[in-house]
Amino acid sequence: MRKFSLIIGVTTTASLICAALIGMEVARVLPAGHLTSDVRDAASLPISIIGTLAALVLGLMVSTAKDARAERGRQIAQISVNWVRLNRIFLSGIFPAHSARAQLQALVQLRYKQVFPEPGEPKPNSDEVSNLFEALWITVAELPTGSEVQKLARGDALVLMDRLAQARFSLDKVADENVPGAFLYTLIAWLALVYFSRGLFAPLTPATAAIYFLSAVAFGSAVLLVLEIDNPQSKIVRVSPSAMKHAIAEITRVH
Repeated sequence: MRKFSLIIGVTTTASLICAALIGMEVARVLPAGHLTSDVRDAASLPISIIGTLAALVLGLMVSTAKDARAERGRQIAQISVNWVRLNRIFLSGIFPAHSARAQLQALVQLRYKQVFPEPGEPKPNSDEVSNLFEALWITVAELPTGSEVQKLARGDALVLMDRLAQARFSLDKVADENVPGAFLYTLIAWLALVYFSRGLFAPLTPATAAIYFLSAVAFGSAVLLVLEIDNPQSKIVRVSPSAMKHAIAEITRVH
């Protein structure tokens, strides 16, 4: 996905530069009467509106990606807290839970590799995680309830398992890209139209070439940044794995 984001960013920059150059070339072959000041004034209003709409769409894309990233961070933090709480129940000594703790240790490490895969390593599939989670749930459900304390501890453990199941579903739901492709392609098309119209009325000089190039790079970088924010596997703008790492360190610690 990172490679895809970079390709889209570079393509956006190249598209805008090409649109401006095409506009300049069209202006060169058009009769002079087609590019009068009246035509410029008539074109300025719709192009300004399109530019404003493009800015609104870009802002909406940034907001969507930012909200999805923040939600991923909240879900990861909540999952980590519930892991630690479940581990402490198993360590409380209320009932023998060595097998349950071993299953939890295996689950959290596999889940971490799924959420934060390392480059070059295969990402665990959902079935592996589901099987471990279901096995742990069954183990928790079968914990002894001979005393009132055991009943309360088992009930708390089942509540935590239910919360983990809900959080897992929510995290997987926001793990995909959330910026609609239609927004992205519409934005690029509108910006290309703006550059084309400006190219019609601006002669090719070193100054105009530099302005078009630098602004196109800026827009391409903005698109790249939005896609990286929206990409859960991004290495540039990623959700911090520190909460999960801290939880795993505590769960796998020898007691």
